[in-house]
Amino acid sequence: MPLRNRVTPLGVLIETRERGLVFGNRGRLHGDDRLIRRNHDGRRWIACRLEFRGRRREPMPRGRYTGLFFLDEATALAAGHRPCAECRHDDYRSFFDQAGAASADELDRRLHGERLGDDIGGRRLHETQSDELPDGAFVLLDGAAYLVLGDALLRWTPGGYAERRPRPRGHVDAITPPTSLRVLGSGWAGSLPLIHPSGPDALAGAIASDGVVTLKAPRPGDSRLLIEGRDGEFFRWLGPGAEVPQPVACVWANGHLVGWVDYDLEHAWLRPGEVNVGYYLFPAARGKGYASRAVELLLVHLRRDTEHAVATLLVHPLNVRSLALARRLGFAERGEVDGQLFFTHGVKT
Repeated sequence: MPLRNRVTPLGVLIETRERGLVFGNRGRLHGDDRLIRRNHDGRRWIACRLEFRGRRREPMPRGRYTGLFFLDEATALAAGHRPCAECRHDDYRSFFDQAGAASADELDRRLHGERLGDDIGGRRLHETQSDELPDGAFVLLDGAAYLVLGDALLRWTPGGYAERRPRPRGHVDAITPPTSLRVLGSGWAGSLPLIHPSGPDALAGAIASDGVVTLKAPRPGDSRLLIEGRDGEFFRWLGPGAEVPQPVACVWANGHLVGWVDYDLEHAWLRPGEVNVGYYLFPAARGKGYASRAVELLLVHLRRDTEHAVATLLVHPLNVRSLALARRLGFAERGEVDGQLFFTHGVKT
């Protein structure tokens, strides 16, 4: 069971298995039972290295501060944290200088007043001109947190940045405190990753991403790689395959193409609004959870970008991995079609 110590850009503590690239704390928030009792304990909210001088970072030690995790530096700054003066001394000094504070206490008092309020969930938002926001800032749009990157906004998720949308014009509600916006606007860059690697992926035109797996439209030359990735498992469950495969999306993980996901409508047994989903991962990519993530992202794409209402799967009764995936993702078994088990999953609910 994951602990409730992952922080969103709005500063909310959530439970998730994703961890992130930045550590931090805002005092002792948990009880001896490791349950969160308060939002913060004091004004000193800091963002730290994941590792420092070999120290072991216990997330919820008895009687000590609560260890928190952030996707990246931009998330930590949006949540109202600033660099730690001990494990990130140089980052802290440069941040402090750009913030124009007279002391650490003044900096923490100012940030505290800028992050807490009654706008949403105990947070204070700051109306700002969109075109004045620097890369790495966060805004609230349609109830979701979006990262500003170039002329685009990227939606934050616990595992990384997902779909992009154009940066709007006019006024927006900035989540990142004004002091941190000023520092980011100066060109400040600390030693920790400002933006999670999924950010550039989403900016490059990814169909969907959860920070671990990314779906991208096929590029010239990808067909050859998809054919080279076929093995006995492919031919056993999917048949000979297309001579020039052109799936809806290629699956990427850790910077490598590792498979594909697709859907089609060319089956007599499909009802109006239904599509049949297929997927395949290269041998080296199996057993890592990529297939579940890829199909889940395809469902996101179907819901967000198409008018289709139901995704279906046909799975051979002996295909144990695909049967497990269908049930893990909530597909409901509806009988058989041509000797294969037939599953459905609503995508508009």
